[in-house]
Amino acid sequence: MRILITSILLILSFVIDAKNYTIMYYNILWYSQKQDRNEFYLKILEHSKPDVLVISELSNKKGDNNFFQNVIKNYNKDFSKGEFHPSNNGRQGCDVNIYFNSNYFSLLNQDFIRSKPRDHALFTLKEDNTGDSLIIIGSHLQASDGTEERLKRRESVIHLLNYLETHKLNENIIYGGDLNLYGSSEAAYQLLVEDSVLIDPLAAGKWHDNEDYKEIHTQSTRKTGFGGGGLDDRFDFILFSSDLLDSNEKVRYIQNSCTDIGNDGGDLNQAINNGNNSEISKDLADALFKASDHLPVILKISVN
Repeated sequence: MRILITSILLILSFVIDAKNYTIMYYNILWYSQKQDRNEFYLKILEHSKPDVLVISELSNKKGDNNFFQNVIKNYNKDFSKGEFHPSNNGRQGCDVNIYFNSNYFSLLNQDFIRSKPRDHALFTLKEDNTGDSLIIIGSHLQASDGTEERLKRRESVIHLLNYLETHKLNENIIYGGDLNLYGSSEAAYQLLVEDSVLIDPLAAGKWHDNEDYKEIHTQSTRKTGFGGGGLDDRFDFILFSSDLLDSNEKVRYIQNSCTDIGNDGGDLNQAINNGNNSEISKDLADALFKASDHLPVILKISVN
């Protein structure tokens, strides 16, 4: 009886001490120091409630500072951020930074993995309750679907994987961003998931303009205008190291929590605010339409 009671108490302690966090990746469409889209980002963050946010398409350091001061700090005054990559030079430099709740996380280290056309950004966060580290990586791979562009995506992924192997990083990794992949047969994607180096929690397949994958498309939020064409591509991803599936690990992926914000599957080749949306309000659909040509993607982890 004493052993049984002790076991139950241990299980209860495990459950009570668990803390869930939301990780978001979001391409915010070449954001600079202008203030015209801030209210829409704020509405999206207040709906999604991320604890860690990885942003791509920050056009310059002024844009990074503006987003932090006028969007992030209005969302949560306790957020901190990484240092903007000093080698950034617009569309050909690293355009990624991280913002995180400093009540839960500390930034231990950041590094930038040289690649073309943009460097990968790697941030090491410490979860302050347990002291465990999370490796958060953001990428913005080459766009377009030509042979040369596919080769550039493959080469960039090789740079990333070589870095992880050299530094013996294979646990507690969360990787994502605007990867510009048109299907899972691409060499870049195959390298990422080969031998379960990283896990894609969503369906593999030929995603481009395919009705079978309409619920996981993330680009474009607009039918016309910049990045137009409507929702017909899965460009935005979050993958993670296989240890996050192990129920015995402290850091675990929460099953079925990887999703995009706002796509109810009813807008194939249409704008996100076209007609009624069964998942979100009209105001939020309009905010997603106006904020960017991409939808944000999230997943949740549990830390025990």
